[in-house]
Amino acid sequence: MKTKFFTGKGDDGTSDMGEVCMNKDSGYAELLGALDELNSWTGLCRARAIREHQLKKEELPVAIVPTLRQIQELLFIAQAEVAVCAASALGTAESVSGKHITSRHTTFLEEVIHKIDKEVPPLTHFVIPGASELSAMIELQLVAWNVLRSRCIVQNNCRSRSYLS
Repeated sequence: MKTKFFTGKGDDGTSDMGEVCMNKDSGYAELLGALDELNSWTGLCRARAIREHQLKKEELPVAIVPTLRQIQELLFIAQAEVAVCAASALGTAESVSGKHITSRHTTFLEEVIHKIDKEVPPLTHFVIPGASELSAMIELQLVAWNVLRSRCIVQNNCRSRSYLS
């Protein structure tokens, strides 16, 4: 097999993190899973936005397709950073050079939110998802963001405890 989609070594409830193994039920594993799930939802939203744009032949108010792609790239960077934190907490002295999430990325996301906010009419009631397939998918993406945020908070609160074992 050219590409290993699995190692076959995780049947004992651990994931290979290079020189050490991490329990699959650890906070870091849950955080990595939440990042992966959010990236998958973001990719699905991006694919649907491409299709919707092609069908309607009109511009969307926000450049949603490239924005979602940029978000996916940031999520991959975040996954790498979490994996390094997990490996470090497990005793390996790995460090990562290269890309990191910075305040510039936060500013980018805030600017996207402001652009969208200018296009959306004021909300006067709860929005029931499903007005369109894309809006329903984006709602699922939002749920995944909220799960990820919760996992980040839990992991941050548990870092000082032996949560990885």
